[in-house]
Amino acid sequence: MSALPIKTNHTFIFQNKTFSGISWKTSEKPTHWTIALHGFGRSPLDFEKFARELGPNAGLLAISFFAHNDSDFFSKEETEKGWPVEAWKDQLTYLLQELRVTKCALLCYSLGGRLGLKWIELSPEKITSAQFFAPDGLIRNTLYRFTVSTKIGHWLAQKTVQNPTTILSLAKLLNNLRLLPKKLLNFVEYHLVSEEIRKQVFKVWMGYRHCYPNLKIVAKNLKQFEIPTEFIFGKYDAIIPWKHGNKLRKLTKDNDRVQWKQIEKGHKIL
Repeated sequence: MSALPIKTNHTFIFQNKTFSGISWKTSEKPTHWTIALHGFGRSPLDFEKFARELGPNAGLLAISFFAHNDSDFFSKEETEKGWPVEAWKDQLTYLLQELRVTKCALLCYSLGGRLGLKWIELSPEKITSAQFFAPDGLIRNTLYRFTVSTKIGHWLAQKTVQNPTTILSLAKLLNNLRLLPKKLLNFVEYHLVSEEIRKQVFKVWMGYRHCYPNLKIVAKNLKQFEIPTEFIFGKYDAIIPWKHGNKLRKLTKDNDRVQWKQIEKGHKIL
């Protein structure tokens, strides 16, 4: 389609928390919906160009993650305990009810890929197809596990929010020793540059820590429910490189409905 479909801003209230979203639709009551999930520090507007490709009687809803844009941050208790797995599952059910459909397609980028994979693990019967761009959630690195799963890691993360000097110095040293690529150093520096961003990183790391998919169940569900799925990686992506998909790629190697691709881009793949 050449003309942009009807655009609407949304405010959703789910389990006493508010989150925002933007939808585009080509008819008053679309029967085919795609839910789009953005990356860390990004917004639903990243998916506006996909709206131009919507077919007739279709809609695209891009939601804003908690701790992003106009959506609520996690409370102190939610940050300490992490949002429970059941809440992520129920959020998809809630959104489908709001859209008045029983199923949807998924369009996921980076952090959004982690939630998209979790939804396939938890509610595969509600997913018609999925497209993942540089998806998070394919591996769980040691630093992340240590930070969100131990009291010491939690304490160190809080200290880093207050003063990131030590972490920044270590990252620069590792870069000088050629143990940390320049792109990853830039990534670390960006996410530690201001106290506001550091607080957001901390909230997201802690609040979303139970939102990690079981890849064996994901692979099983993709095959059992015959979900056409595409994974797209940037050839020059130092944040989520092609090798992060090795485990799930191996688990889905006999599933013709799952496709894996690389394109000539970095992490900013959209």
